[in-house]
Amino acid sequence: MLFSVSATEVLLIVAFAISAWVLFLRRSRYTVWLTAAAICCALASVTTPADLASTILLSVVFFGCFFVGTKYRSPRAPFVK
Repeated sequence: MLFSVSATEVLLIVAFAISAWVLFLRRSRYTVWLTAAAICCALASVTTPADLASTILLSVVFFGCFFVGTKYRSPRAPFVK
């Protein structure tokens, strides 16, 4: 069922969000990565059934896409300053 979220998924998202906020306040360089992980978990929890295993699996896939998209650029891609 789409848009069904369990309590454990909410706790997972809140844990990532609080950790990202703490790293933001400490001006850590890992803030962007943890924020991306929180967003990936939120998207995965909304698009998967209400179980934690499928949420974590799809979160890892989303985060992998984010990682590949930020680290590897096409040789034809213009450079942005």
